[in-house]
Amino acid sequence: MTDSPTILAIDLGTKLGWALCRGGEITSGACNLNINDSKCGRFNNFNKFLQQHDDIDLVYYEYVRRHTTTKAAHVYGGFQTLLWMFCDHVGVPCRILEIGTIKKHWTGSGNAKKPVMIQEAIRRGFNPKDDNEADALAILDLALVNLGVKPPVQASLV
Repeated sequence: MTDSPTILAIDLGTKLGWALCRGGEITSGACNLNINDSKCGRFNNFNKFLQQHDDIDLVYYEYVRRHTTTKAAHVYGGFQTLLWMFCDHVGVPCRILEIGTIKKHWTGSGNAKKPVMIQEAIRRGFNPKDDNEADALAILDLALVNLGVKPPVQASLV
């Protein structure tokens, strides 16, 4: 798998989940982007996160069609726009995966709840900090499968 592309998988949100596959090694994490009181703080923090990953070949992210609040929709839209701009700037494709498709691939159920996503990540050898990281790992796994790359069974712990 060392010839596989470097893929960044993102679970977009103020509580960001991410997973990266580089040279067959997977790293992942979760971070809270809302760490200051400025209205643009979360977007600046996301932009800083993206700048650390400018050497990737491909981005996959979870596409959310419905949000629980108007604010959540606006925040998601801001993150999505920044992601698109970043991908355009560094010249990498940005691909979406539907939530139900990700969950069905990862757990067998298109409406799996957060604890089930976390349990599946643990079953596959990962140690996610939260459901956002588990979602990012599921996105990465589906991305690798879609590309015809066999995902590693065990995680490389950071």
